[in-house]
Order: sequence, then structure tokens, then C-alpha cells
Amino acid sequence: MSIIGGGEAFMLASGDDAYNIERSLRFNSADSTYLSKNSSDGNGKTFSISFWIKKLGFQYEWPSIFTSSLDTNNRVAITWNNDRLQFYALVGGTQKINLVPSRKFRDYAGWTHCLFTADTTAANSSDRAKIWINGELQDTFDYAGYPDQNDTLFINLLGTTANIGRRPYDASNYIDGYLAEFHLLDGIAVSNPDGVFGEFSSDTGIWNPIKYSGSYGSSASGTMYSADLTTNTGKFNVGSGPWMAFDGNGSGASRARAENSYDNYVEFAPSTPISFTNGVHVKCYAPNGFTITNYWSVDLDGNGLGSETSFTGGSAGFNDVAWVQVATGSGTLHKVRIRLTRTSDPANAGITAIGINGTADSNLLVDGTPAGVNGFHLDFADNSAAYKLGKDKASTETALPCVDFDGNDHLQINYHSDFDFGAGDFTIECFAKTLDATTNYPSIVGRWGTSAYLWDFRPASDDASHNFFFVYNNGSGNQTVNSGVSITDGKWHHLVVARQSSNLRMFVDGALVHTHNIGTDTIANNTSQNLYLGYDAGGLSYYNGQTSNLRIVKGTALYTAAFTKPTTPLTNVTGTKLLCFQSDTSVTTAATTPSALYVASGDPEARSVSDSDWYVNNISVSDLLSSGNSYNGSLGGYMPAGVARATDPSQLADTSNRTYYFLVDQNNTSNITVVATATSITTGSSVYDGWGSNNPTTTLNNGAVTPNSSGSDTSVTGKNLATNTFTGLTIGNTYTISTKGGGAGNPHRVHYVTGATVQNQPVVDTDCVIDSPTNYETESGNNGGNYCTLNDLARSSNTTLSQGALRVTSNNNQHHAVLGTFALSSGKWYYEMVLESGAAAPDIGWHEVDYTAAQLQNFPGSTRPGGYCISTDGSNNEIRSYNDGTMTTISATSWATGDVIGCAIDMDAKKIWFRKNGSAWYAATNGGTSGNPVTGANPTLTYSYSGLLTPRTSCYSNNYTPVINFGARNFAYTPPTGFLSLCTQNIEDSLITKPSEYFDTKLYTGNNSSQTISGFNFSPDWAWIKHRPHSYGHRLWDTVRGATKRLESHDYTPEAVEATGLTAFTSDGFSVGSEANVNTNANGGAFVAWCWDGGDYNNTFASNSYDQSQVWTEIATLSGGYTASGKGLVNGFDGTTTTATEGDSNNEYLEIPISATIASGGVRVYAAVTSSNPLYINLYNGSSNVETVTGSNSGGQWYATTYAGAITKIRIERSGRPFEFNAVEVNGKILVNAGLITVGGANSSFYNQSAIWSDANNLSGDARPQNDAYGPPKMFNGILGGESTSGAPCWSTYSSNSVMTWTSPVTFNNLTSLQIHVTKSGTGAGYLRVNGNNYDNLAADDTLVTIPETSLSTIAFGYTGGLNTATGVAGVYVNGKLLVNSNGNPPPYPEIASTCRTNQTSGFSIVSWQANGANASIAHNLNAQVAFMIVKMRNSSSNTNWCVYHKDLTNAAYTLALDSTYFAENNPTTWNSKDPTSSVFFTGTRGSVGEANKNLIGYIFAEVKGYSSFGKANTTGTAPIMCYTGFAPRWGMIKDTTASGPNWLIFDTERDPENLASTFIRANVAGAEIDNQTANGSIDFLSNGFSIRASGSSSSNTTINIPNSSVIWAAFAENPFKIARAK
Repeated sequence: MSIIGGGEAFMLASGDDAYNIERSLRFNSADSTYLSKNSSDGNGKTFSISFWIKKLGFQYEWPSIFTSSLDTNNRVAITWNNDRLQFYALVGGTQKINLVPSRKFRDYAGWTHCLFTADTTAANSSDRAKIWINGELQDTFDYAGYPDQNDTLFINLLGTTANIGRRPYDASNYIDGYLAEFHLLDGIAVSNPDGVFGEFSSDTGIWNPIKYSGSYGSSASGTMYSADLTTNTGKFNVGSGPWMAFDGNGSGASRARAENSYDNYVEFAPSTPISFTNGVHVKCYAPNGFTITNYWSVDLDGNGLGSETSFTGGSAGFNDVAWVQVATGSGTLHKVRIRLTRTSDPANAGITAIGINGTADSNLLVDGTPAGVNGFHLDFADNSAAYKLGKDKASTETALPCVDFDGNDHLQINYHSDFDFGAGDFTIECFAKTLDATTNYPSIVGRWGTSAYLWDFRPASDDASHNFFFVYNNGSGNQTVNSGVSITDGKWHHLVVARQSSNLRMFVDGALVHTHNIGTDTIANNTSQNLYLGYDAGGLSYYNGQTSNLRIVKGTALYTAAFTKPTTPLTNVTGTKLLCFQSDTSVTTAATTPSALYVASGDPEARSVSDSDWYVNNISVSDLLSSGNSYNGSLGGYMPAGVARATDPSQLADTSNRTYYFLVDQNNTSNITVVATATSITTGSSVYDGWGSNNPTTTLNNGAVTPNSSGSDTSVTGKNLATNTFTGLTIGNTYTISTKGGGAGNPHRVHYVTGATVQNQPVVDTDCVIDSPTNYETESGNNGGNYCTLNDLARSSNTTLSQGALRVTSNNNQHHAVLGTFALSSGKWYYEMVLESGAAAPDIGWHEVDYTAAQLQNFPGSTRPGGYCISTDGSNNEIRSYNDGTMTTISATSWATGDVIGCAIDMDAKKIWFRKNGSAWYAATNGGTSGNPVTGANPTLTYSYSGLLTPRTSCYSNNYTPVINFGARNFAYTPPTGFLSLCTQNIEDSLITKPSEYFDTKLYTGNNSSQTISGFNFSPDWAWIKHRPHSYGHRLWDTVRGATKRLESHDYTPEAVEATGLTAFTSDGFSVGSEANVNTNANGGAFVAWCWDGGDYNNTFASNSYDQSQVWTEIATLSGGYTASGKGLVNGFDGTTTTATEGDSNNEYLEIPISATIASGGVRVYAAVTSSNPLYINLYNGSSNVETVTGSNSGGQWYATTYAGAITKIRIERSGRPFEFNAVEVNGKILVNAGLITVGGANSSFYNQSAIWSDANNLSGDARPQNDAYGPPKMFNGILGGESTSGAPCWSTYSSNSVMTWTSPVTFNNLTSLQIHVTKSGTGAGYLRVNGNNYDNLAADDTLVTIPETSLSTIAFGYTGGLNTATGVAGVYVNGKLLVNSNGNPPPYPEIASTCRTNQTSGFSIVSWQANGANASIAHNLNAQVAFMIVKMRNSSSNTNWCVYHKDLTNAAYTLALDSTYFAENNPTTWNSKDPTSSVFFTGTRGSVGEANKNLIGYIFAEVKGYSSFGKANTTGTAPIMCYTGFAPRWGMIKDTTASGPNWLIFDTERDPENLASTFIRANVAGAEIDNQTANGSIDFLSNGFSIRASGSSSSNTTINIPNSSVIWAAFAENPFKIARAK
């Protein structure tokens, strides 16, 4: 045993490049894809298995990722079990390992690393089997069963078969998914994968692979008693090897048994005799029966075995065991033998255990640690041939060139006398690797047919022994020669049968294993009998294995005694008649052959194979498109020498080609898919049995198109071809080349095609792809990384996914759609759809992520908007586009089977292009101008949606099947320059790569006293704390309001002071006092804290006349503790003299700490007071009052001090009255709160006042006078509205057909946005022209419209349809700023001052302000579009709800209450029916947000790609519902918006680190945390979002999946999707 891991030894050296996993292998259960290999005797007690996997779809029980098995009762397996991983082992049907981690694997968009280890020698049971997922040890299990100490498991043992991708004894249990970087360590248990197979990134915390640099096997240690156990049969029964007698297990199921025969024995002869002092016991496997006699004999003195003693065997079954005491007292054991004889059916003898010095079952001899020899590394990087995917990169073994027979194919040489041996000497030899010996009469080479039985060289006999075997007919009957040695272990063996006179000798690996007296026998001859290679024509059975260096020598016995096995290729020697199978590129190449060696059936492959190679089953790497390159080789006997099937389309492009062919048979099951590059296509072909004879006829499209002319091509002497030409074809269309329909034509070979391009993709797909857990760049630009697939969580229930979740089928005659696993909103992307079958109905394009069930159940028509696709309509033979529900015919030519449809999208320009077979891009309308994605010209579709889009395709029944390629394999056509495959490497890096630096969750335990919670990677500014197991209330604290001031999300009561609550925010956490709601230890004292970094008080709009170095209201001391209603402290520090701060009671004072040195007049205070109650301004330097100034003027004015010198404090008070002041100035700067944005302070971010836009010189046509009530200044005064809005809009003069044209005085080019606020009066059509382009259709009453222009020079509007209809303009936005005259005085922006603590990087701002009782705008300082707001009034005299804005509610008139279960309410007075902008948000007159003179706090969020998401999902009542976020969530909050009853549910990965996530806290309830798994509220965390799992009805207040409803969410990232691992 060897244990490694945990240390530095296996880590990459500092500075090494990241380790890239280049490729993965796709496993498709429908294709029965798997790899297999036979094992040698290694270490069955200690091993490690490591791999990366990308799971696709739900997998119940038990698709196996890896198995090692003898049979169904003896196996080790790693399998899926109801979406859980299961690690189990059976020995004799008894379960030894059964580990099932509780986590559910329902993330189908990302990669997961798994490590499974076993070490049955460990003292602690839980150390004997372990599982790590993404570097983390699993410790929560649904089932946990561990092996007994020193158990030997059925892995890495002779006789066991390892399988990757399937459970071998159940043909239905294949996996679906991708595997990469597969390792097995034999004899090594990795103690920790960190530093061995991977490491956690110091930057992101993500688990990443590193190159494994350790050993794949271990050395033997201790005494290996099993090496001294032998049997007279030369072979132990499969699965009952010598090690089982010395595994420390005395049960009958663990026994070493000789191979079945009528008389056999098992003998133990220790190389070092064993001394004993208290006898020797042997536990024998010895059946009891009427025809069985059992014997034991022993050698105790080294002089040979003594006489035999019979004994009675055990009972039936595994318990056929009996203890025999073979020695008593003391002595030395030299040898012991257990023998069995039987007169009827064969049986076997065996040994279960040997005990020294004790009673039965005690002091057993136990093997030391065996050598580990089965370790391997499969990286799937070499996909030049399918079998190379099974190359073990850890192996240094020599690979032999060979022919691979799969049990369904063979080669042949027609009769030749060279293979008539008669009575002469001969030698037959080869290297053979036999994979399956279960069929009767498998043959490597022979002349054994139905009409004549001559001789046969077989790797295995047809009896139970499966020994190397030779059979011949001497004229009197069949004579069998059994070597007594089995070579069916899946390893290379050198085999020889050599006749020398009367001796027929058999050799295995140079050892003489059997000599048969052949006497004077003459091997029969028959001139009609051919030589078969890989086939027994008599038994009609094929060989399953590989053969290398087959040599037949006539007249000489090359071997007469034991020899050293050859290590170099065999050569021609005297008498060599056949020497072949020495090439890894051609099966028919032979150094010597008397006549043609040809493929007679099936498809044998030439390859290079070593003992360590895996057998690759049903896996394709071919790039040659052929739904039918399905030719089975049955016509190979008629193939001329020197021809080979094409492996690359370029081989079929040369008209002189006679070497390569593509077979087209008479049944149309084989065909070539081509795309026409000219209007005529010509094929050159030869018939199967000659060159140019029989004039083979090709057709197009399975006989639908016949040739217009036929001829011959005689350009290559002796190799004439028949030619068939088709004319009148359409360039760019796809055609299949086949034979004439109905199966009447002759099979023939196509050698070349002109006028068309043979397609590389996609009919035969490649299973080896660059879908990888590591992001890396390639020179080709088709980068490696995690690739998009179709999403099993976002599909119609009528669809089925296969082929790596890239192929769609449907069980219903309707458009049934599937979305992708990627959701994007920026960048340029390209992917392709191939029509595998049929042409009607499949669509391709993109779809909005907040899909409905109906949108996935039909084409994206008018009642199902949200899709941006094209599709065919088979009945009308046309192509249609669907643009958010609007259907347009774009082509009158439909699609056909084999067509490749490309889709290119520029998300920044909001344009999509489509094309067929690499030809011109479809225009927006039928007959329109073709587009160009590179220049951005003439897209097929344009759209305005700004949210996330995901790929979409659909299927119309199983007859119309699309296959998608997102780029993990080569595209059929080159993408447009700059357009990328859908791969995580190509996704833009998130601005935030480590989200825990901005938001995080911590758990802590209360202590009833005080404590500091630390460990955050930032200094929190907003903390939300909840006691988990009890109904203590929610507590919300922030740094803007200050510590100790709490709010409760579940309650509408005002802010309150809790002195012992959260007492302080620290640099990496916060401190709490003894208050029970934040620090009790009752009920276990479990708390959760969610914290956000609010950044700094960024003085974005600061003025040089302000001192914003402090939040003055936080450091000022108010003696009475309160201010008068509506006159809070903020009023005195808001930068204006129009608002006042006033104390709440007489004789109160305010102290402002400030360190400054002032000159005379250096301090001024603005106040409005009366002489009867003057204001006192006191300056202090330390404790000394250095000056007092009295203010007594009843009008508002500045009062200045005269003191010059240092001050430390300003004190403001008033005699007999509450103090009152409006502003304080120090050294010429007014004290303004840090982070405060004054009224009008953001004007510059909202208005463009760089010109007088309405100057008369810029007007023409029927312009109104400048001073007119509807004159041009109304267009640029900052007031927006319709006809009834005072101050807006501008109209042309009142006359029929009157138009005013405005010309911009400034040149605007390269615009990112242009919007015009228009209005229209009357029922006729509007009139609106921009830059001369017609936008009449956009003219509507009081509407802000987006104009798709990139420049601005003129706007024309007015009356054109008489006096009844007119168009006006109230404002123009250029690049997001409203044009306002430089001499104008627009409405202040914002209208209320606010204090903002803002982290623009993470899109979070904490905003405080005082309402004014009117509709108002309030600055948030995010400089980004607001997506989500939580607002609470702090000091209302009446209880007021928490108000929540979410961008995906119906519109800005809607709001939710955080403290309520109520559905989204239509209340325009909350947000004034206005969505926030990138600068401000809006509040209305509703009491909860607009009560005059009340203080409010807002937690304001903008969406940050890869970090935060605020979205919506439409629920169906049935799971799952896919919620795309673009990252793996750390925290989320969900609320149903249409039903009354469901709670706000909060989830996080700290409390639920694994799926299924069901531990919810209700934001609107003070109640305890609930496990919602059985209450219709569970979710699954995903690498690209989350999935709502449960279903239910509105009757449950924890339901989040109500039929025909919708939910909104707010979520924050654990990791961006680009680097995230599957959850």
C-alpha cells in the first residue's frame, strides 16, 4: 500500500503554466458507448480513481461511470443513482462498500472533479473508502457502508474487466455525458487530492486541475504467499485466483480454485518453508458429492508429499469448505496439496485459507501488499483514430501494429497450395490479444469451413477452459490439441504451433507448454477451402481480439525448444508463405502472401495496440460525413488490391484518384453528403468487382435525382471509372450521392466528386471534443473550455436529448423546443444546426431566458413571443423568421436532410444573421439584400431586448431531428471573423472574479454576551442577521444609518435603537452585544449573517465649495437625541440654505467635532432666528471656549466668527428655544455629508447643456417663434410630457401640412443611443423623420422612442394630414443625456438630496434621504441602471411597509412588500410609474416612500455581469424551472409575484452547500428556518444559475413553483459561470 497527497510534492512549481485538459470523450447511452480493458493481478485493497465529468440530464439507476467486475456478484463500481454518486463494491454478493453522498448532481452545464479512494488496510472503517468532489471530502451520506479491514475487492485483479461508461452485465446502463482526464492508481490511496490532482485557485477559490506527476502503481511489500500457490491445471478459475487464499478472509466465497477438471489439485509450496509450533490448518474449498473424493497431503520435512488422506467436503454453494488439520505440534511446512477427483461432471479443488499455530480461522497467512500494475491515465487527447482514445498515457509498453477484429469481421486469402501442410513440417505463429473467448470456435487463422475441415489455429478452445488450441483433420476426423494454457486475459501473447516430424509443439511467450505426438498424420487438403483470418467458417464464429505479426512458414519448425519471446517484428525466413498484420494503417498489407489478402466481411481496423490499451466501443472520431459510411466489408473480397476507404473529404476531390473510395451500396444505406459548388456535379466510380465494368449508376437524394448523362473516365490506365453527371443544380444546396432508389443498383465505389464539396460535418459525429474543464486558447481560435450544450432543465417535456445533449428528438407532432446552457447578453457568437433527418419545422436561433412553458411547446409565433429564430414550413416550402412573435417569410427555398444552418449573433448591435450550407446570409425579407455579420450589414433579424438570451432549437417529431454544434467539434463552415464558439474561454471575464470580496455569508453561534464575527474579505456596510432555529426576528444594520440602529425585514415598524445589538462594523466583520436577536445561545444559538460591501462615500458630484470629508451627521452630537419632525440633521449638511435642522426641545445643542485652523471669519453659520431667542455659535479649542458669536436677525443670514487660530469643535445652541440652523461653513467650504448628492447635483450626468439647441438659426420650415407656448425652447427645456403637459412639447405651426425641421448645431456621430420623446395628436399617421429617414410608425402620444441611428443631424416633425393629426417633440436624448439649452434652467436632478454609500464595482448603494411629500427623483450614485431596490421609511409615526422595486415586475407601477406575502401590487404612487435610470430612482406620494419630512433608507442594486442577477421565471407547477443568472449563486431570494400567500424565501450555499437546497429562511417572517424539501420550495444550485425543483399550489406559503405564475429573484454569485464548477 502507498498513500500520497496533501503536501507540496505533487504541486506544480511556482510560475508553471496552468494545466490544460485538452479534450474530453462524449458518452452516449443510445450508442452503447464505453471503454473496456482486462486487468492483471494487482492490488485489490488500495486504489484511487480520479476523473472529470460533465453530466447530462437526469440519470436514475445505475448508469456506471466506472466498473471493475468479475460478474454481477463481484464488482467495484462508481455509478449514478437517482442523480447521486454511488461508490460500491460487492464480494460474493455481499456489499463491502456503499457510499452515497447526499448531494444531488443536477447541474448539466459544468464540469465536476471526482476522486474515489479505497484502502481496506486502514484501521478506521471510514478511512477505507472516501469520495472527494471538486477537492472537498464528502462527509454527508444517504448511505454509508465501509469494507471490512483487509478486504480484497474485485478491482485490479486477474480475471476482472474494467469498464468506463457502462455496467457490463446490464446493457442498458450506459452513461450520458463527457469524461476527461481519467486516472487510476493501483496500490495507491490518495489522502487528499489537493496538490495531487488539483488545487484551489488563490484568486478565485475554484478547484482547478493540475498535472498528476506521481506513480500509477506501487511496489510489492511483505511476503506474497499467493506466488507459491499453483495448480496442476495451469490455471485458476476466473475470479478465484491465488490471492484469495491469502486475503485474511476465511469465508467460502473467498477461495483460490483450480480450473474445472475431473482430477485437479491446488498446491502451496512456500519458497521459504514456514515453521510452526501449534499445528497447521487448511480451510479447503472441497465440494461434497457422490462422485467426488477429496484428499490432502503434506510435506513437513522437505522430502516430498506424504500419503494422501481423504476427507469429506463441505455443503453446497459458497460454503463448500472444510477445515483440515494437516499437522499438529511443531514442525516446518514445506508443501501442502488439496486434490479432488470426480467421475462425472468436472469440478475444482481449492484453498480458502491456511492457519498456522492455532485453531481454525485463526492466525491465517495473509499476503503482503501486491504490486500495483493496472494504473492508467486516459486523456483522450489523440483522436486521430478511435482506438487511440484508449491509449494509456501512463504506460511505457511497446505497442504492436495489428489488425483489430471486433467479432463481426474477417479477412481472407483465396485457396492456395502454400497452406496445404500435408505431413510436412510447418510453423504458425503470431502475437494475439484475445478480448472475448466466450464464443465457440474463435479462430485467428485457419482453413476450417462448412465443406472441409483442414486446420485451425484458435486462441481459445470451446470448452470451459478456453485454452490456446489447435485442431486439424487427418482424414479420419478432427484432432484437437489443447495447450493447457489460457491466454484470454486481454494481454499480448506470442503463440506458436510448430510441427517437427511427429512432434506438434505449442509455445506461449517462448515457453513450451504442450507437445503432442502427431505421428505420421497428414493434415487433410481441399482445393476449395480458403484461408480465413479472424473467422471459423465451420462454426460460423468470429474472433474478437487483435492479431499482430502473423507468420506461416511451410517446411520448417522454427521452434523446437523454449526460447525468448521475440521483441522485434517477424521477418521473412526460408519457407515463409504468409507474413502480414505488421501495419497500423492497412489491414491488407502483407510482406509475403501467395495471393491477395482482402477484407471479406465487416470492417477490421489496422492500429497499434499495447497491453495497456483500452478497447474503444461505439465511439467515433471520423470527420468524414457519412450517415452511412456503414459498409460492413461483405464485398471486400471483390476489392482490387491497393484501395482503401477515404478518411478525409479531400481524398475524394482529385479526378485521378483511384486509391481512395467511398462505398455506395444498392440499398441506399451508405451515401455521401455534399454541397453543390456549381450547377453540375460529376461522380467517378467503379463497380465492386472490377474497374469500369457494369457501368454503376449514381443518383442524388436516394434516387430522386437521376444523372443527365453518363460516360467513362479512362485517364488512369487499367482503372477506368464510370462517370455520372447531374445538371441544373442549385449552388449551396445539399445533396446525397447514392444509388438509384429501390435497391436495384449494383454496389460500387465512388472515387471522386466534382462540382461539390464533400461535407466534414455532421453525419458521423465525433465523440472526442474540446469540451473541457479548463479554459484555454488555441492557435485555430476554436478555443477549449466548457462548451454550451442543450439544457435538460429548459426543454419541452416532449423532447429527448442525446449525443452529448446536442441532438433533439420529440414524441409529438409539434414544435418542441430546447434552450441552451449558456445565457449571454454581449459579444459575437456563432453556432450551427444540422438537419440529421427531415427538413420541416426545426428552428434555430436565440430565446429570452424568462421563457414560458407554451414558448417551448410550439414555434415562437405571435402568442409565444421571446424567440429570435428562423424555421422551415414544410407545407409551404419556405423559410420564416420569428422576431419576438412577428413572423416574416425570408426565403422561398426550404431545407433538406444534411443541410447545415449557421447562426451568427452580435449581441452588442442586437443583430442576428442566418445562412444555409455556408452560402449567402438570409435577408430580412424574401428577395432582400444578403447580410454581412462582419460589417454588421443587413441582418436577418434585429431586436431590442437587452436581457440574457440563450440558444434555442426545436424538433418536430422524431422524423425531423436537429443536431447542434456549438463549436466543441469543428464547424462545417468557417464562422464570420470575430464571431466565437459558445465556450467559456470566449466569455468575457467578469469584472468581479472573487465575489466573496463584495458579498458573503457567515454562520456563527451566539454566546449571550458579546463577540466579533470576522473572516469576511471586506468591511461590511450592510449586515442582515437571522437566528436560524427559532422565531427571533430579522435584524438589518448598515453603516449609513449607523451601528445599533436596526430594522426588521419581517415587520413594518420604524427603525429602533438596540444598544446591545450590532454594536460596530469592523474591517472584516462586525461586533454584536448580548441582544438575543443577534447573540442568544438558545436553541443551539445558530445564526446566519449576510453581508455586503457598500464601498465608500464617493463624492461623485462634489463641488469645490463643499467639505465632504466626513459624514457630519454621524459624528455630530445631538444633546437631546432628537430633531424636530421634518428637520433632521441631514438638512444642516445638505449644501443648501433652504432646508433647516432644528432641535426637538428647548436648550438643546449640537456639537460638530472638526480640527481646523481658521482666520477671522473662518467659521460661518447660516440661520434664521429672532432677537428674543438668539442663536449662539461657540468655537472650542479643546475644552476652551475661544469665541461665542450671537445671531439674532429674524431673517436668514450668515453669521461669521472673528477668532483666528485652532479649533476642535463647533457648538450651536439657542436660548429658550430649540437650536436651528441651515448650513455651516469652515474656511470657505460648506460642510456637506460625505456621499451626499445635493439637489440638482447630478444635473451634469443627466443633461447635455453644451449648446443653445433651439437657436433660430437651427430651425427651418414652419417653426414657431422662440417665445411661443409651443416654441422650440420647449423641445430643450428638460420638461417631458404630452400635449397637456405644461412646458412641453414643441409643435410646428398650426397649419395643414406644416413641418418643422431642426438641425443640430453639434455634429453627433458614432452614437450608442438616440431617443426622442414624441407626442401625437389626432387619429392619423404621425410624421417623424430623423436624418431624413422615416420613423412615422414610432410616433405615439407621450412616448419615449428609440431611434436606430448612429448619428444625428436633423429631426423633422409636424402636421401632414390636416389639422386633425400632428406630431411634436418634447425632448431628445443623445447617448443617454437629455439635450437642454445652455441658458436653460431644467428641473433639478435629483430633486431630493441623498447620502450615498456606493460600491460601483459591485453595483450596490446604500442611500438615505428625506421625503418631501411629492414625486421626486433621488440620486443613487451607481452610474448604472438600477435593477432592484429595497426601501424602508425609518421614522414614520405610523407603520409603513418595506417597498421593493424589481426590474422584471410588469412595469414601474408595480411594487412588492418585503414584509408581506402579498402579490405584486399595481400602485403608481410608489415609484411614480418610472423605472430608475443610471443616475436616479423615483419615488411617488405613497406614504411608505413619500411622506413629507420622513427619513428613508434604500438598498439599491445594479446588475453586474457574473456577480449579481435580478431576474424572473415563469412557473408551471411542474419541475424543473431553469433560472439563468450567469454564475453559480452564493445567495438568493425568491418571491412569487402573482399569488397571495407565498413567502420571500432566502437560500444560500453556506447553509445548503450541496444540492438539493431546501433550507430556507423567510424574509417576511420572524419564524425559524425551515427545511422546504417536502414543502414545495426546493431548488438546485447550478454553475449557471439555479433550478426550481418542487411543484405545488398557492395554498402553501413556501411554494415557489405555482402553476401559471411567475417569480422574481435577487441573487449574488459564488463564482462567475466562466470559471464555475458544476454544483
